[in-house]
Amino acid sequence: MILRRAYYKGLNVEDTFRFWFVMYICAMAGAHVYYIVVDDYPIFASDPTVLFRLGGMSSAGAFLGALIAGLLWCLYKRLSGFEILRRLDIVTYTMPAVFAIGRLGCALSHDHQGIASNSPLAVQFPKGARFDLGLLEFLYLVCIAALFCMLDRSPRPVGFFFGLFSVLYGSIRLTISPLREQPEYVYGLAAIVIGLAGWFYMRKNLPDSSAKLSP
Repeated sequence: MILRRAYYKGLNVEDTFRFWFVMYICAMAGAHVYYIVVDDYPIFASDPTVLFRLGGMSSAGAFLGALIAGLLWCLYKRLSGFEILRRLDIVTYTMPAVFAIGRLGCALSHDHQGIASNSPLAVQFPKGARFDLGLLEFLYLVCIAALFCMLDRSPRPVGFFFGLFSVLYGSIRLTISPLREQPEYVYGLAAIVIGLAGWFYMRKNLPDSSAKLSP
């Protein structure tokens, strides 16, 4: 999806692949490191060698690792702010559909159990009905993916989808956080701030940068 969109947006496909590949590798590394260092901090503090063992994954670490790697790659290539936002916009346009697949796996394995509830959206577990946060996020991401497809029918400024995805995803994280047994709000707030920063840069520096996909 990324390479096809890059082609229609006039970017070099091989160069875009290298950009995406660096982001992907660092996303996987960031997901593991964040999970061990932050989510499993007590274990990490007592035994730092767990960092080099197979363990869980964190979506916060994945996004953070990918974003930092993408920005460093662009700085290494000495790309302008417009070109950096252009590449991030292409990647984030695909995120709702791609990340929904990951969250579907979370929903099927039920590894993000929330608080007990009698809501129609609750899932019946052996110890009673609870929210399945992976399922809730999956349903939300499917809706965002459909929204992006509709919005993409008209020209949008470079950075539009980067900002929109960050704000919408951060919003759902804040919304479902109270449904967790241990609520956390930093992840959602950080995503919204990053998205608003992207939009601010877009409005201040790229007022006429709309680009429509070729047929």
